[in-house]
Amino acid sequence: MHWNILAQKLTNNDSKPNSGDPWLDWRHRSKLIKEHILNENADIIGVCELDCRYNYARFLDQQKNNEGRAAQKDLVKYMEQLGYACCIAERRKGNHATAIFFKKNKFHVLM
Repeated sequence: MHWNILAQKLTNNDSKPNSGDPWLDWRHRSKLIKEHILNENADIIGVCELDCRYNYARFLDQQKNNEGRAAQKDLVKYMEQLGYACCIAERRKGNHATAIFFKKNKFHVLM
């Protein structure tokens, strides 16, 4: 399964004017994302536009940075509770990341 979940740091009414406020709120959106992930029960899930832990782009305000960090932490914690491990690649010149979640009982990382 692969999904662009829309980085919370990128949600503002200027860049996504037709989305509607509830869809820009992580608390609302995350419930739907988590429900879909649970229903699909995929072995491997690729996620793009996962928020970065840090503001590499340096153009977002502190509130958006805090929202983004909280969104990433929330999703990773949820996935871990479901038995997934993850590998996250953060863009150093951007503000969102790509992640791969995989079921720990089926796969492991070779390095």
